[in-house]
Amino acid sequence: MVALEKRFSDFGATSDLRFIEEEADRLGLSVRNVAGEFLGLRQALLGTGAEGETRETFLGIAEAMTAMRRPAEAQSRAMKAFEQIASKGRVQAEELRGQLGKHARDRNGCCRQQ
Repeated sequence: MVALEKRFSDFGATSDLRFIEEEADRLGLSVRNVAGEFLGLRQALLGTGAEGETRETFLGIAEAMTAMRRPAEAQSRAMKAFEQIASKGRVQAEELRGQLGKHARDRNGCCRQQ
């Protein structure tokens, strides 16, 4: 846990670590996994005008993937896809749909119904 605190401190995100711990616990996710995903997303959003919405963006993706009962690996890929899209500085609906859509599908290629 000390290494995780150091990593967040290096990014100037110490206040976000407690948030990540609480949300990971609430969603039943690994703190180590989601902490890295959060920091990557935070970096990608810097300078985009949406950097103040890192927590909301992260939660939206994490909650959606959890609600669809997607495995941690799929959630990680979805977070990475959004990170790559965000780092370009603008989001295009087609790219968002294509990149995130493929990680939200189940084995049969369909989105899960709740």
